[in-house]
Amino acid sequence: MKKILTASLAMSMLATTSLISLQAAANETGWTPTISEKILILPPKHLETAIEQDFDRSPLATELGSLEQTINGQVSFLTQLQSDLDLYQGQEQLEARHQLISGKRDYIQLMGEQIQLKKKRLEVKLDIYNRLLRKSKQSAYENSQSAQFDEVHAAVADRAANVDSSLRDDLFTSSMMPETEFAQAYAENQSAISQLVEAIESHPSNHAGGSIDGDQMSREDELRLSMQDIQSKLAILAMEEDVLGHMAKLVSLDAQAFADDLNEFQYGVDGFEPKIYDSPANNIQLFINRS
Repeated sequence: MKKILTASLAMSMLATTSLISLQAAANETGWTPTISEKILILPPKHLETAIEQDFDRSPLATELGSLEQTINGQVSFLTQLQSDLDLYQGQEQLEARHQLISGKRDYIQLMGEQIQLKKKRLEVKLDIYNRLLRKSKQSAYENSQSAQFDEVHAAVADRAANVDSSLRDDLFTSSMMPETEFAQAYAENQSAISQLVEAIESHPSNHAGGSIDGDQMSREDELRLSMQDIQSKLAILAMEEDVLGHMAKLVSLDAQAFADDLNEFQYGVDGFEPKIYDSPANNIQLFINRS
């Protein structure tokens, strides 16, 4: 039994040492994104993947992965120690309970550190999406200016096409001659272009983005939705911090109960009670009764 307890003590010391090293390293970790604003051309799903791949190459991702392994080891240690608690007796059980309380405190510290690193990750992602949103708005403005020019250019092209078509019709009508080979090829190509445009409009990938009330979402709307998702995850992390606060309160109560039991073990073994010595008042009748 002592051998098992010694192993548990060693595991607890190892977890504590790992905790100290993780806290020291956490101050040096971060994520400096290397992706450019060119990822705006990607569909929303691939855009998110590109951001996550950039995160995976960061020191922050390495630290979070290492921390996750330490937390998993701490959970295994606590689970095993808790299940074996009934195997210990007397002083050994008190020592095991002490290790359990210390291990729970370490777990809370590890989880608190993990939450802070998760927050850092989400805050960087939020900054990325903010930057992409600003770039998207700028591009949308530039495109709107270009679109006005395109409308004028298209109107001129339409007028030219109408004149060309009118001249062709006049020529064929006045000559009463069949269309030339060039004219037939021209008509066939025009028909083919119309069919291809229709196929492009109906292609699933052309409608891959989300929609709001049936209307296609703009790139700005897609970015805002992604930012709302990140903010929701930050709110969940705040709730997880509240959970850790309640866990810490329970560990504090466990420590108080352990202190009471330890005092009982040290000063109340085998039902020990202090001796009560006789008082003169208990024998007063010996003196007031006349013989």
